[in-house]
Amino acid sequence: RRSDPERKPMGKMRSGAACVAVASVILVGGCGGSDTDDVSDEDQIVAVIEQYNTAVADKDGPTACSLLTPTAQNTAAKKHGYLGSGGVKATEREATCEDGITNRYLGEEPIFQKMKFAKVDSVEVRGEEAQAKVHPEGFAAETAHLVLEDDDWKLEKPLPPIGWG
Repeated sequence: RRSDPERKPMGKMRSGAACVAVASVILVGGCGGSDTDDVSDEDQIVAVIEQYNTAVADKDGPTACSLLTPTAQNTAAKKHGYLGSGGVKATEREATCEDGITNRYLGEEPIFQKMKFAKVDSVEVRGEEAQAKVHPEGFAAETAHLVLEDDDWKLEKPLPPIGWG
């Protein structure tokens, strides 16, 4: 479907009301396989953001990092992998994306638990790039940038931006 040269960028905005539909698609897909060609790009993007937010709130670095581009994984490791009381000492080993996800939120758990309840207000897809407005409880909405890599939507930078915490 994505390799179809006739496919035109959608540029469509949609409300975050599809969260229930996305959850249903994910639950059904988990029971014996799924065909992502049957799920809209917008719904896939909402699912990626929700999975990422839940993983970060739960300090599940492997899951959160799997939803980031390689560049974003590197950013998480370099910016946050050595920070915090539980951070990796630069002399011990090179920090990983997982270190960055875990260490970024040390001492700020109550704030980042709110990520689980962030709403995706809108999604705009332009070919293999997309933007989504993400609105965490108690904070201003931010724009998440995603790209299509190997038929999967990935976040181009770790969320939340510094302004959230």
